[in-house]
Amino acid sequence: MTVDHSIPPRLLGTVVDHRDDLTAQIRQSAGEQWMAWWQTIIALVGAQELGTLQLPSEPFERLEAMTAVHESLLDWPELDGFGDRPALREAVRVSYEDATRWLSQRARGAVRGRRMRATYDGATLGSIVRALVERLGVEPGRLRAAVLVVGVEGDWSSLVAPGVLVCSESVTVAPARFAALVESAFVSGLDAIEVRPPTLGRTRRPLPASALRESLVLWSAAEIELVCERIIAYSDGFEIELRRRGATPPPAAVPKDGAHHLEGPNEPSKRTDNFAGIEVGLHFADGREVQVTNLADPGPGGEIVLSRFWRDEPDLDSLWLWAMPLPPVGTFTLSVRWPDFGIEAAGAEFEGGLVRPA
Repeated sequence: MTVDHSIPPRLLGTVVDHRDDLTAQIRQSAGEQWMAWWQTIIALVGAQELGTLQLPSEPFERLEAMTAVHESLLDWPELDGFGDRPALREAVRVSYEDATRWLSQRARGAVRGRRMRATYDGATLGSIVRALVERLGVEPGRLRAAVLVVGVEGDWSSLVAPGVLVCSESVTVAPARFAALVESAFVSGLDAIEVRPPTLGRTRRPLPASALRESLVLWSAAEIELVCERIIAYSDGFEIELRRRGATPPPAAVPKDGAHHLEGPNEPSKRTDNFAGIEVGLHFADGREVQVTNLADPGPGGEIVLSRFWRDEPDLDSLWLWAMPLPPVGTFTLSVRWPDFGIEAAGAEFEGGLVRPA
């Protein structure tokens, strides 16, 4: 029997067992259908990271195209992309909530620094590239590689496509072995080809219900009004929409740090920022808190993740924030400071127990 080395081992940490929620026939069929799904995921995500995924050059069209690709892989809650894989669709439906909790726990672990990190740095990569240029006689610009680190058990790695290495976290902390794997990825990347994404349209969905009955005014003055428009809860965190009305601040270009993370650090799109200089904080009833003074670079944070993302290109007067995890029962406080507009202290209190998915 041939072993497919692109299949990863078991996930790290506590994984909820859903075998009793599915029939034996569905479990078997879902396992078979999962293989094709996994291969599609790593092919498209790997090509995106490697830079071989064919996308429009115009920033907003690029965002739309990449979002459509992501939705083709997992379009929760509709799951229309699983129409020809009904067993896998049922397995995803049953396990989705626990899967997002697992991902949330992994993300919080990374923020607190408990997650293992790669030991390589720019100097190490530079030495690998220089050695390959000399040995193979190729131009440095032809060498490219993508490394996808996943949270699975044991020492596992797979060169899933030319230039694309997928590996477990433990592999990255063994410098000599990891360097050899990265070198192999660079060499194979010489044969990488352009990948055409599926031709798909972006799915337009209405926003989920807000936990607020009505918008709350956080600050009101002659020149500007700041409103908390929505709080939208999900299983692993919640979104906050702040909306400004009134004077427009001087435009500032900032990297688009979107929820989809579509572009690499060397090619950030630029947008006018109507919220430049704003500072936002959260304080939970159990004492956990976070204060972000620079939304363009929120830093590692603590036990609460608070970051900015973008929804729609024309909606420049809305500031969307993603917070994780959900607040515990009790009062939690949203605070805002915006010295450019004379706002030294503004905010509102909410009941954390009400911020739950509908």
